[in-house]
Amino acid sequence: MTTATMSPPAPTWDLDSLFPGGSKSDQFKKFKNEVKASIVKAEKELETLPNDLNSGTQSNWVEFVIEMQSVIEDIELVLAFSGCLSSADVNDAEASSSEAEGDLFYANWNKIKTGFESKAMDVSDSEWEKFVSLEKIAPIRFFL
Repeated sequence: MTTATMSPPAPTWDLDSLFPGGSKSDQFKKFKNEVKASIVKAEKELETLPNDLNSGTQSNWVEFVIEMQSVIEDIELVLAFSGCLSSADVNDAEASSSEAEGDLFYANWNKIKTGFESKAMDVSDSEWEKFVSLEKIAPIRFFL
């Protein structure tokens, strides 16, 4: 005679600790709007970022790079949160929509990053080395 064994319940994520209410979360919607606004702001700042990197423009470049780092971290949170929601419920259309919105954010961020890289290519090696050696830049030096 065989006996059936009961499987433990499947684990669940506590996504409410990030944004209460899941894909319908007002906090998540507000956060996505803030991310969208920060991308628009970064696009405008790239346009006004000086082409030359020197002691007079270094602070502009530092602020821009730190902002871009913050924006990508926020985009990754949008993607991770919506991805978890989609994984937990494949029928959650709002989660899928949020995931697609996160993909669009990421594409726009990459466009800005490409513009920044274009400016950075014109910087001399010695100025670039000074720049990436700054204390504020140290945590992300590897990526630069």
